[in-house]
Amino acid sequence: MQGVDTLPAELPKEATDHFGEHLMPLLPNLIDSDGTLPLEQQRHELNPSWFGSMITAHGKLTPEYEYIQDLRENNERIAALHASASHTAEETEKAKAAAARILLRGHLFDNAIINKSLDIVENVEGCGVNMVDWSLGTTKDESSSAVLEIYSDEADAETIVNLAVERIEGLTKAMTHIAPIAFRNITGLQMDTGSSEDNAHDSGVRTVAKSPVPNCEGKSALILGSGMVVGPALQVIADSGVSVTLASNELEAAQELVAPFQQPAANAQSVDAVFLDMNDAEGLPSLVADHDVVISLLPATMHVQVAELCIENGKHFVSASYESPQMRELDERARSAGLTLLNEIGLDPGIDHMSAMKIIDEAHERGEKVTSFTSLCGGLPAPEAADNPLGYKFSWNPAGVLQASQNPAQFLHRKKLQQVPGDQLMLQCRPVDIGSSALSLEQLPNRDSMIYQELYGLPDAHTVYRGTLRYSGFAPIVHALSKIGLFDNEKSIGDWLEGSDAKTLANPTWADLMTAVVQPIEGMGIRRTLRERLELEFFGSDSRNIAFKSVEAFDFLGLFGSDKKSDSLLDALAAGKTARGVLCDRLEERLSYNDGESDMVLLHHEFHMESPEGKKRRVTSTLQATGEPYPAGPSAMATTVGLPVGIAALMVLNGTIEQRGAILPLTKDIYDPILDTLEELGVVCTEKEEAVR
Repeated sequence: MQGVDTLPAELPKEATDHFGEHLMPLLPNLIDSDGTLPLEQQRHELNPSWFGSMITAHGKLTPEYEYIQDLRENNERIAALHASASHTAEETEKAKAAAARILLRGHLFDNAIINKSLDIVENVEGCGVNMVDWSLGTTKDESSSAVLEIYSDEADAETIVNLAVERIEGLTKAMTHIAPIAFRNITGLQMDTGSSEDNAHDSGVRTVAKSPVPNCEGKSALILGSGMVVGPALQVIADSGVSVTLASNELEAAQELVAPFQQPAANAQSVDAVFLDMNDAEGLPSLVADHDVVISLLPATMHVQVAELCIENGKHFVSASYESPQMRELDERARSAGLTLLNEIGLDPGIDHMSAMKIIDEAHERGEKVTSFTSLCGGLPAPEAADNPLGYKFSWNPAGVLQASQNPAQFLHRKKLQQVPGDQLMLQCRPVDIGSSALSLEQLPNRDSMIYQELYGLPDAHTVYRGTLRYSGFAPIVHALSKIGLFDNEKSIGDWLEGSDAKTLANPTWADLMTAVVQPIEGMGIRRTLRERLELEFFGSDSRNIAFKSVEAFDFLGLFGSDKKSDSLLDALAAGKTARGVLCDRLEERLSYNDGESDMVLLHHEFHMESPEGKKRRVTSTLQATGEPYPAGPSAMATTVGLPVGIAALMVLNGTIEQRGAILPLTKDIYDPILDTLEELGVVCTEKEEAVR
């Protein structure tokens, strides 16, 4: 008996024909076969395609498919373990002298991590285990998670439990290069494991790691802002025993963020939200004075004002933003006051600095020269959510992305300085292959790469390049939007529509604005005129396909829409908005994350080293993180920005970071402990190296 499974419910005709053409020649061999023969004899008589697909023979699984029985037993084992955890808390605690809870997250079943962890516990005499919670990834790209409670009722219970926990942690570390697994000891507290929906409803609690950064109890932190990255920063700080005040001009949003920390027994310390107007001459100074460290997650233009208040009140300051010249000028004042002003401690900048400097410093310690350095980073939709022509989605106002697309750039390539004007940046996109990734990605130069030659200590590098990652198709569409005038931030749409008839001005639509911007040639229509202009004026020869795709993208965004409701610009006209302003509104509307979709962060460094003996090697460091589904979150971007800034603030508080003044996370005493803690929390930069001839 034969079977074929995992077929889609419907196939296009061409695929059906293809399948049939390959199947038909195999049928005579199957028809003539004798299924009563011993299995090994059938191996010689059957076509390998048939024999390889044989799941059972003579009433049992064939050797190639015996793993199915292991999976069944594993499922039964997990079900039994979970059932054993259904006792009341009082009954369970009576049987335990000591217990610990650990969280495992990753591809737990592909490499039998769960089975191996359970085996470890069973081999520690006097130790038991319950499966407290779990979440199973439903695709090959999704991680699974499990919370195991390890316990003992022996006289030396604590020693027994700690031994089992240490062995499981050792297992996860040993498996790092095969199957990276996040290991967290969450004893005594609770943390969101991504549990199944039923379990989440039953528990009604948030989850947290046990003191991600130790020795911070009794300290206090002020977080300014209530944007997307606040959640992970708030959680890691509160989980470390620090009292937190979250101050924002959007009090309701701040209150929602702190609410999980205000549950009974959630935290011993206080976690509160307060309203703050940055123009309040008394409110901000008072808040700063009442806390030990200030984390500014406000717009970058406000950081210096906050840092100056920190110096005046003797408080440390941390932010994820680039260090401005004005911030650098505060260095001497901060050092004199014995204070730390730590900036650029998010993702990019932040994790990119730390993961790069770790490898560069190690190379220099080996006496090697770094001859080439390339760093690429991008915040993107997860591949399954990149379902629009730009391959991009926004979880915040698009203005920053539009502005970044116009930044001039310069970099060093094979000892030659390359400079790119801002209005030509999108034309510099080049395809890039990152390891074994099947993603269709492009890279764009990111601002001034030359400053990193000195900052990172790379005098011997012939190439120094930092780039932004985007999916293919993003750059030409953004270039087209810019070149036709939709990035204009000077003229209001009223100015663009000047001269339009009264009927149009009574309720203008996107079609009316585009007509004014493109000025279609008589007899050609707006779309054809736009295609011709893009091809002849902005993209150059042999760009017809790009021009067509750009206009199709404009259609997708609804930029030619004439519906008097959904495409109306009447409110924008009354508000005096510019073309860029209404474009941002449209992008946010059409390119937002839908419920259940996730974002992705991808950071990739590549180094070329040369030893004094002339031996060469290539080293890469890659971080790829996928966020929790929208809107529950947190997103990958929020996690990879919020966690580093929160951890850094904690390490300033507990004295791990001792440097004073205006500093960046470029030295071993800062990047080592932060990267170690990030790895414990599941944010891992995977390094690989190979010899180069």
